[in-house]
Amino acid sequence: MRRTVSLPILLILSLLLAACSASGPRPTPTTAAPTVIATIAEPTPTLQPMDVADTLAAAGDFATLVTALQVANLSESLKGSDPVTIFAPTDQAFAALAPGLLDNQDRLAEVLRYHIAATRVTSDSLTSGATVKTLLGNELKVSQEGKIIKVNDATIIATPIQATNGVIYVLDKVLLPPAKASAANSKATISEVLLTDERFSTLVDALKATGVYTELQGAGPFTLFAPEQDAFSNLPSPLVGSLFRGPEVWTRVLNYHVISGKKLLAADFTDQQVEQTLEGSTLVFSKQGATTLVGEAKIIQTDIQASNGVIHVIDKVLVPPLD
Repeated sequence: MRRTVSLPILLILSLLLAACSASGPRPTPTTAAPTVIATIAEPTPTLQPMDVADTLAAAGDFATLVTALQVANLSESLKGSDPVTIFAPTDQAFAALAPGLLDNQDRLAEVLRYHIAATRVTSDSLTSGATVKTLLGNELKVSQEGKIIKVNDATIIATPIQATNGVIYVLDKVLLPPAKASAANSKATISEVLLTDERFSTLVDALKATGVYTELQGAGPFTLFAPEQDAFSNLPSPLVGSLFRGPEVWTRVLNYHVISGKKLLAADFTDQQVEQTLEGSTLVFSKQGATTLVGEAKIIQTDIQASNGVIHVIDKVLVPPLD
């Protein structure tokens, strides 16, 4: 069967032949350069400005934090137009916490409010000595060494993330607020209360290394004089050598901070009071005006309650006779 060539195609062919005749002799054929077809790249999608809560959810590294904020009913505090800053621990930071540490919803809410400030904290304000007041009411301390910026004992590990109503600073560690001198910890043992307060991280490590940590989970009652972090960093060198010589010395030193069988509150302390410690030696209390000393250590916070006793914070490590 013969095919009929349509009129438009014939017209196009005629025009092409005419153009070729008008151009004169044909040039010697050469290999034609490959035709480059220009492609139009798809535009990179631009993220729409979002508030701090939605920015955290979209970032992908804060799934645990986002869930925790929802459980603690704090997500709404990161929305709206009011300025806010959150120091945001990554999923990996939460995974490093001791199991069950934040199972209590009230404690979880306290910890999360300790990471949030009701203001937009700028990067240039995060310099050594600066403080940031949190929703919990406590202040975070900022320190800087070169380009490394720390908030308490956590490090900012990424460029700040801006949101419509504030800023997000990424942390490598969960910040733990100081334990309160109240009955809020009445369901937690002394060991568990220490674990939730970053002031006692070295003390907790020492307690766990010796087994005293397990002992302080017992029925009690116990009175513990707990050295804060700086107390360990200021130990005299001979004592440091003794402490790290073996768990036996550690056990004696730590038991010297424990009075077993008694829950002594601040109101119970009297001048020249003598109490026997779990280590076997005695501690003498003394009064200097409004200050109470236990041995040579100053009591700087009193009556942190626990289910099996009470904790008093001291500024020095107590040392029993080690001879």
